[in-house]
Amino acid sequence: MAKDRVAKLGDLAASGLMSDVFLRLRLPAETAARLVAAVESTRMRLVRSVDKVPWDQPWPDAEAPASVRAAREFFIRCRRAPAWVGLLAMLEDFVATWDVSPERHADEIYCRDGWRCTAPGCTSRRNLEEHHGVYRSHGGSDDPANRWCACRFHHQCGEHGVLASCKGRAPLGVVWRLGRDGMGGAFQNERRLT
Repeated sequence: MAKDRVAKLGDLAASGLMSDVFLRLRLPAETAARLVAAVESTRMRLVRSVDKVPWDQPWPDAEAPASVRAAREFFIRCRRAPAWVGLLAMLEDFVATWDVSPERHADEIYCRDGWRCTAPGCTSRRNLEEHHGVYRSHGGSDDPANRWCACRFHHQCGEHGVLASCKGRAPLGVVWRLGRDGMGGAFQNERRLT
């Protein structure tokens, strides 16, 4: 959904060719400086890419993102692209990375767990794997109470490695012990157990 919204916003901005606008964000000074530097770096990357095609030649990619089309149009008109073009490109990159919705079958375990890793503090939605609390090799069943989602790190390095362990009945009775030999503490439903 976010990918569609950013694409519509980008098309609107690219078609209207707005000049620089004032955007106020309340951020710590260091964070603000990093954001401005990232926006400027992205803007300059766009300018360098659109500068490679002569201004009197058509842009080679008709389906280019709105940030590229806007940068191209501004660069042709005044040899400069506004800062918002860099911010738009950053938003496009972000949603292209994080707003992916791969073809997921309607597996009850993934749906129940919200397509997220169930390890405490982890909100990963990528590289999900199904974990059996009692391993199938040890006679564990495919009952939904014996299965939950874990990202590849927490599943392979954590549960099947030595960095975590999880036991219990899903969805609310799973206890995670984090760290080697549980040194990081025990958690159930994101709450630390004493």
